[in-house]
Amino acid sequence: MLRERYPQAKVVQGDAYRLRDTLWDVMKSPASAVVSGLPLVTKPMLTRLKLVRDAFLALAPGAPFVQFTYSVVPPIPKSLPGVSTEASERIWMNLPPARVWVYRKG
Repeated sequence: MLRERYPQAKVVQGDAYRLRDTLWDVMKSPASAVVSGLPLVTKPMLTRLKLVRDAFLALAPGAPFVQFTYSVVPPIPKSLPGVSTEASERIWMNLPPARVWVYRKG
């Protein structure tokens, strides 16, 4: 559906937890954004940190890693060195309530 609606966008389907392998052969230039709805809080912290590290390697400088979550705590620590973090207000109309976190390197 994304490919049909946004033919100009490069849609990559693959294993997000193996992001380097997934993107290695398809990326010709840095990505403008990574948008994730993965259930990160169910994964070990090292797995989450590897995911965001690999995402930043694929992203253009300053491009966002966007994470949707239902968790009340940030799915990735807010205090990563060299990473700015911002969060939306909790979206109470969503059941369960949700929040969007945006991480940017540099």
